[in-house]
Amino acid sequence: MNYQEAKERLETPRKKDSKIIANNTILHTTEDGGIAVQLHATDVITFYPDGSVIYNTGGWNTVTTRERMNTFGSREVWVCQQKGIPHALLTGEEKGIPFRETFSLSTDHKSIISDMNGSAIKKHKNLLKKINQYTNRFVEKILKKEVPPPSSGDCLYCQFREVKMNVSLGESTKNKEHILSHLDEAYYVPSLFVRAIEKYPLSMISNTILSMLWNPEDDQYSQNFIDKMSDVFTQQARSSLKKYLKEQLGV
Repeated sequence: MNYQEAKERLETPRKKDSKIIANNTILHTTEDGGIAVQLHATDVITFYPDGSVIYNTGGWNTVTTRERMNTFGSREVWVCQQKGIPHALLTGEEKGIPFRETFSLSTDHKSIISDMNGSAIKKHKNLLKKINQYTNRFVEKILKKEVPPPSSGDCLYCQFREVKMNVSLGESTKNKEHILSHLDEAYYVPSLFVRAIEKYPLSMISNTILSMLWNPEDDQYSQNFIDKMSDVFTQQARSSLKKYLKEQLGV
């Protein structure tokens, strides 16, 4: 889609300032004269009369965000993910241009300006490495019974909930700093793990193991079951936690 097509879509069959175009997605006019595709509260694509286009994940580098960009964005650009880093690929080009949250398409649609330079790419890769290390160590500690059940002593941003949306305080305020500090300090917050498996559920077997670990009974059957199925728990717990952390940090 381009600016003119977006304008026609808003004006047909009746002129409106905004229209629903997909689930949780609207097309609307902006104060600076553009027309934007808004996913939830983020303008993920903004078209301008001069032909330029701005893409923005808003920190939510998710499959849905990229799908909206590709479905409603310019035909000259394809947004994908390579090695955990979002890339914008121009039609006919073999190599994509990495970006962190935003990039702009020139008026002639032949060049891309990204918000990520060489040092930013290195920083991004280091963050992915930290997430992997933190995730692996977190799950190991749970299996060793070194991570207790959630309590009032947990990080406030992980523990407290925004009641209406039923999300963590960190999610509702879009606070990433508390998670970054957990990675740096190797602080394994039980409430963070619980929220991760709420968003990305475990199987019944893995939930049973977690219950046994956090509500231990002094019987050999429980320990035998944990030992036998620990690989299943490890794989699923790592996957859920990693997905959640990457989502919250926009990587």
